[in-house]
Amino acid sequence: MRRPYAERHYLCTDLQAVPHATLPLSRLARRLPTGADLQPDGSPHFRVWAPRPREIQLVIETAQGAKRDIPLEAERDGFHSVRVPDIGAGTRYRYRLDG
Repeated sequence: MRRPYAERHYLCTDLQAVPHATLPLSRLARRLPTGADLQPDGSPHFRVWAPRPREIQLVIETAQGAKRDIPLEAERDGFHSVRVPDIGAGTRYRYRLDG
């Protein structure tokens, strides 16, 4: 049985967040408007559309079970994003909305 969307984990291909403001959106390479997209340098850029939440965090889970919460930055039109360098393939992630 499928779990509800909010409880699913996703796989991405770092644990150090780089605000997307440091990398102009025009330099980001996105194939889809939301989700995790690998950039030319190999780092993933995470983006979600959620116009109502006040706070959105990306929760990274390592193979060893360690977790790290990374806040997403608000963009216009309800999108939120963050670039996180050096995440390895198979790293689990999920979004947390409003705590």
